[in-house]
Amino acid sequence: MKRILLMLWIGLGLGIQAHAQKSLRGTITAAADGMALPGVTVMIKGSTQGTVSDEEGKYMLELPLKELVLVFSFIGYQSQEIELGPDQTLLDVKMLETDLDLEGVTVFSTGFQELPLERTTGSFVAIDQELVDRRVSTNLIDRLEDVTPGLIFNRDIRGAALGESVSIRGTATLISNSEPLIVVDNLAYDGPLSSINPNDVASMTVLKDAAAASIWGARAGNGVIVITTKKGSFDRPVQVQLTSNLTRVQKPDLFYYPLMSINSLVDKQMELYDAGFYNSQLRDRRNAAVNPLAEALYAHEQGQLSQSELDAAIQTIRNADVRRDQERYFKRASSQQQYALNVSGGSQKHSYLFSAGWDRNFGEDVESDNSRLT
Repeated sequence: MKRILLMLWIGLGLGIQAHAQKSLRGTITAAADGMALPGVTVMIKGSTQGTVSDEEGKYMLELPLKELVLVFSFIGYQSQEIELGPDQTLLDVKMLETDLDLEGVTVFSTGFQELPLERTTGSFVAIDQELVDRRVSTNLIDRLEDVTPGLIFNRDIRGAALGESVSIRGTATLISNSEPLIVVDNLAYDGPLSSINPNDVASMTVLKDAAAASIWGARAGNGVIVITTKKGSFDRPVQVQLTSNLTRVQKPDLFYYPLMSINSLVDKQMELYDAGFYNSQLRDRRNAAVNPLAEALYAHEQGQLSQSELDAAIQTIRNADVRRDQERYFKRASSQQQYALNVSGGSQKHSYLFSAGWDRNFGEDVESDNSRLT
């Protein structure tokens, strides 16, 4: 009997403890204007239990009867931690806005002047030195790829750059040059973008819309790429910076694309010849171009080739795989070596920066040396 009473007492105590909870309610508003804030996250500190305020800024949360800390967080507002008493069931919270100091944080260069974020109009992309140095390459164009929205890189199927390799938001002209205007240290630059040493670049700004035309006129119709190079500083001791990069790229896989093999192609062409697919081309008086296998089969049909000669011709065609020959005799792994040296500093009256670089490219098909001294 005592054991049964003890078990009933323990079960009753656990039931009371399980239901010893309270409902906390409240409204979350902005401290500046008193507007309700929907979507504010309310969490119990140190746990995953929480809720989110509704469209009217109201929230409700089931809490245990004990002292705990609630964390209120919302984008653009300061997070708050509020201690809650064991018997408290109502809590209204006023959120304070986060102060965003934009001055001196992001500066955009138009080629004539540098402007902070809040004074800049138009569509633009700013690239600082950290983004420029993120990708290891001896070419500035390659360093712009994948970090510049709206900048289009025109490449062929192998990934090689075409004649006009860079364009901003598509083609803006049909007849004249469609390359964007390049501005280096506030002066228009007519040379290729790949000739600029990427280790001398401090920052870049890409002007993408018609707002650039108010600065550079008609030449800005294809967009503007503003480049700011590194400079010396006044009252600074001599600083030496040495950069060395080595990039290795594996040999291209010419069999990566799912193309028909040479044996399958020969079998298919023989099947098409038996079906009469090449009859009109073989009997054309204008001597239309026909593939070598169809010509060999036609010559055998006309008695110009014996069966052994036809078999030898077919075997020769089966062994003539252009991709395999290119991979064996022409393609190889590429490598790029880059060395750059910068010496900068200055006194109270003048500043200086000297830079020198040496690049060497072992490409898939070519080998080139390129040295710079600026």
